[in-house]
Amino acid sequence: MDVILYKYLQLEFAEAFLHRGEILFRSLSYFRKQEHVERGDEAEGIHIDAPTTPVRLDNLTTGTSVSGAFRFLNSIDQEKVYGFCCSAELRSDLFTRFNANACVQILKPGPFFLRCGMAAGWKFRLDEPPMVHKPVEYFDPAKAAIRNVKDPRNLPFFKHISFSPQSEYRAVFALRGAWRLQERVVTPEFTFADEIRDSRSLECLLTLGSLPGIVDIILPTDPRVAGTNDRAA
Repeated sequence: MDVILYKYLQLEFAEAFLHRGEILFRSLSYFRKQEHVERGDEAEGIHIDAPTTPVRLDNLTTGTSVSGAFRFLNSIDQEKVYGFCCSAELRSDLFTRFNANACVQILKPGPFFLRCGMAAGWKFRLDEPPMVHKPVEYFDPAKAAIRNVKDPRNLPFFKHISFSPQSEYRAVFALRGAWRLQERVVTPEFTFADEIRDSRSLECLLTLGSLPGIVDIILPTDPRVAGTNDRAA
């Protein structure tokens, strides 16, 4: 895996990341409860299909039908799936978006996430595979997704298209029983408020040991950051 990834955070946490291998994973339910415009997402672990034309639902038992602006939700248990979020891009605006004064550059994502999966397996009984990592797919609720929305292992990797400037790459591990598909049909008036209120914000700190050669620290003043912006412009 030759891609380089970037984790934007405060310098004290970046140094703990590099020197002690302290990696914080958070449950998807944690991000649903966050009000930070970049970190919070009420639809974490959920794909929303919202057609722009009326949908007809047929009840095969009663033989009745109803039409309306229904939405189709595919989700998983957000308290049982823990995620680590980073970006595939090094850009100055991402320091600002995440209130960060440092960035951890993950030079070898393959070995890094392998060690994360092993460390998570020592703490918890996990569903297989122990660690899944790949780019996020940004979806438009009115359009068909590229990935299979009925595969529970894909659901942590869907984000609304409004988050696309983050260019997110994500890794997740799942506790036993997490990969169970939950399907719902709702009306436009439906909100996630009650389930978010009743959910828990959970964290897991993994300790991998020192990571020199696997990760490095970049500061906002690093010329590589300016060079990235120059090319983007």
